Amino acid sequence: MPEILTLVNFYYSKLHFYQTTAEKEKVYHVNPKRAQRLAHKATQKKAIGTKAQQALKKQFEQSKIAKKKVKKDRKREEQERRFLQKKSNVEKNTVVIDVEKARN
Repeated sequence: MPEILTLVNFYYSKLHFYQTTAEKEKVYHVNPKRAQRLAHKATQKKAIGTKAQQALKKQFEQSKIAKKKVKKDRKREEQERRFLQKKSNVEKNTVVIDVEKARN
């Protein structure tokens, strides 16, 4: 342990550490008018089109959610059907094996 401490003390000035990202960040001057425009633009929430367009968008989103739910249900039912089919195939195979053992 003392050897390590002496090596670190002796070669500490030669050790290279990673530079922090704070040193690499540069601060650019932004024109005050541009900053004001950007701030105003960020605070304003722009509505999409007319009321009719908004209604169509809302209807589309609702139909998308409904389709997603139907797809999820169909997928779950298909997985259950496959599981039951595999389970019945395994049971048939075990019955066949038991009958063959009984014959011998």
